[in-house]
Amino acid sequence: MSRLAATTGATTTAGTRITTTAGAASAAGVAEAASAAGVTSAVGATSAAGVTGAASAAGSAEGGPAAQGASGAAASAAGCQEALLDKPQEAPTDPSDPLFYVNRWRPIPAAYPVSDTSPWMPCLGPLPRGATSDLLCLPYAYRYHTPEALRAVAFESPAPEGWTSTHDKLPVGHGGKVGFRALMDAARSEGHDLRVRSGFRPFSSQEIVFRGWMRAELASGLSAEQAHRRASTYSAQPGHSEHQLGTTADLIYRVARGGPFYDGWAPEKIAESAPMRWMRRNAHRFGIVLSYPKEDTAITQYVWEPWHYRFVGVAAADAMHRCRLSPEAFLNARFRAGPQPAFDLSPARSLADRDR
Repeated sequence: MSRLAATTGATTTAGTRITTTAGAASAAGVAEAASAAGVTSAVGATSAAGVTGAASAAGSAEGGPAAQGASGAAASAAGCQEALLDKPQEAPTDPSDPLFYVNRWRPIPAAYPVSDTSPWMPCLGPLPRGATSDLLCLPYAYRYHTPEALRAVAFESPAPEGWTSTHDKLPVGHGGKVGFRALMDAARSEGHDLRVRSGFRPFSSQEIVFRGWMRAELASGLSAEQAHRRASTYSAQPGHSEHQLGTTADLIYRVARGGPFYDGWAPEKIAESAPMRWMRRNAHRFGIVLSYPKEDTAITQYVWEPWHYRFVGVAAADAMHRCRLSPEAFLNARFRAGPQPAFDLSPARSLADRDR
């Protein structure tokens, strides 16, 4: 979800200021700003501030908009004739699986893929002797300003054997590779400069992000309860963010060849830019999908984020693109998860209001 710069003052030997996350916050930190109003923000819990919209009279009454959205995933997938959805599948328990199912109700293990108590974090020095990790610090040409990391499988993987074209007759991958690196290389070959603005975030970093957005909402004059409700419409609570998987990236683009990058958050402006139109046409070629599309907000239970993309593998990405399914709708149907608890998005405001 959306990034909030959260640095602790760590600096590389080259003098580059970096976002450091190890031990940056405790699990209690998310609730700090809300505690005065009695708002509980425990990860995965239903909060008095309305993290679940089940108690919301605005949308969770039987047959209301939130209730319809909560069960809409199955309905949206019902008309899709797709082999990947034909037979019930067990949801993977290993978060390294590209199809691990996470949303605001289904958590990721807090210590995956690296514990907040670890002395090592990607981009913060070499791995300790004997340790292993598939998190890669991205080369400068593929990131925007701050050091960012992704899991190796999401950054660059061999194109799957037997897949030469997508359902809509586009070539799979670029140079025999799929993932974000191949995607960005292909985009540049067609005149679009895309970079990773925010990649992997451990639990504690997402905690900083959520707490920061909540403080921003409090500063706008909202009560703690209102601030928590509104921040929850566009920022995942720690342990529930796709960024923690290491296979998800918020992308940023250069406005014109040789020009500046667009550093704002206005979704309409981002979605209508040439690079992001290219993304919508081509991302599935690289095993990558848009997580939070405009037309699926009732199903994803987050506001529209045209910059937020996730690597799921070519087969799944091609199926999602062909059937016009968000990852939430596809995974819910694939794993027969059933209706998720309702969540009321009515407190959301336009992300253009956060533009800066």
